[in-house]
Order: sequence, then structure tokens, then C-alpha cells
Amino acid sequence: MLLDVRPQDSSGLDLQRSCAGADDAAGTIDFLQKPVPPKKLLEHIREALEIDRQARTVAAQRAVVVEGIARLTWRER
Repeated sequence: MLLDVRPQDSSGLDLQRSCAGADDAAGTIDFLQKPVPPKKLLEHIREALEIDRQARTVAAQRAVVVEGIARLTWRER
């Protein structure tokens, strides 16, 4: 999520805490102060996408392992 906000009753950190409590993996890559050069913004977006890609890969691998363990008999475990 890329936000351009100036919260009235809360801070950016309050927003981060709220997002971190969601079911999805949510975190902050960086806080950027405006004006942000387009090149720097794109670098941060690419970094966030790569972090997400890696997290999804790990989650998929973990799911395969958990599924395999679930198929084991009591004795095999």
C-alpha cells in the first residue's frame, strides 16, 4: 500500500500499528518525506514488491511442508 496521508487524529505510526494488526502481512518499508523524487519512489516500490514476492515464496514452501506433514501417519511422525 502506498499512502499519501496527513492524518488528523493519529500519526503515521498509528496507521502502521493498525495495518500490522491485520490478517495479512503488513509492514512499513519506509516513510518518505514529500517531495519524493520519482526515481526514489520507484526504487522503494520495487523493494516492497520484492519483499512481498519473497514472503509469498516462503509461505508457499511452508504450506507444502505443512501439507506433507499432515499426510504422515502417527507412526511416521
